Amino acid sequence: TLVTLELSNTGITPLGVSQLADMLSQTRISTLDLSHNVRLGDMGAVTLFSSLSMNVYLHKLILSACSISHLGMSALAVSLATNEALRILLLDQNHIGGEGGKTLASMLTSNQGLRVLDINNVQLGDEGAVALGQALALNKKLQHLFLGSNKIGDPGVRALAKGLGTNPSLLSLSLVGNPISNSGLEV
Repeated sequence: TLVTLELSNTGITPLGVSQLADMLSQTRISTLDLSHNVRLGDMGAVTLFSSLSMNVYLHKLILSACSISHLGMSALAVSLATNEALRILLLDQNHIGGEGGKTLASMLTSNQGLRVLDINNVQLGDEGAVALGQALALNKKLQHLFLGSNKIGDPGVRALAKGLGTNPSLLSLSLVGNPISNSGLEV
């Protein structure tokens, strides 16, 4: 039985993702790698995410560098509100921005399945970091959060630190490459 499907850098389009989403509902694939498919975009992401709500087998989804914006994050939030099976989600190098960060934060307040979230280099800024800090106060399952190179400054770091104050589960937080000053590290 096929458990890992790697389709990284294949040029897959939203049409291909539609066919893949149909296949996912009939298989036990636990790892799906669609990274570096820039033509996938929001349309492909929406199609894929809509098929995830009832999927109990997929545990790792890699969508790094797929041209997904905050619009794609809305569909993800809806699917992961009911999907507790997905454990690892890599969304790095997309164009999620602060708005998408707020959507992801909202999803984290209800989703208790996700353990690893990689959103390095998605232009979160302080807006997205503040929302994630608030979500961390409520999410008790996320263990690893990668927020590198997101233009997160002192206000965002303070909000993250505040959220971590009541979060017993987070084991690692990466803030590499963010413009944090000494005053941002004072909690």
